[in-house]
Amino acid sequence: MNAVVIAVCLMLGLSLARVNVVIALTVSALVAGLVGGMSLQQSVDAFNTGLGGGAQIALSYALLGAFAVALSHSGLTTLISRKVISLLGKEQNGANMNRVRWILLLAILASNRIQPLQHTGLAV
Repeated sequence: MNAVVIAVCLMLGLSLARVNVVIALTVSALVAGLVGGMSLQQSVDAFNTGLGGGAQIALSYALLGAFAVALSHSGLTTLISRKVISLLGKEQNGANMNRVRWILLLAILASNRIQPLQHTGLAV
């Protein structure tokens, strides 16, 4: 069977199963490359080349959004916030407010230091 037909049928099936459309597109493209006789590395390279200039960045942000939605539905954010509240206490006093301010400041500074490494390809 033709690799394109298989990829289109797979993408339709994944979409009907309510899988995120970006993930369905990516999986279908990789399967099409593998069925067409390409290696996994060649399939990924062909997919990235076919995306063009800004599409790779758009795909990265779309996958980041899908990850954020999955994270929010997992309940992990609720678990973390409850743990922080239990550690700091429910009362609003000066010591607790200062701890929260320092934690937020450290998080902001850490994110500014880590983020540029991801865009330069230096992150491990």
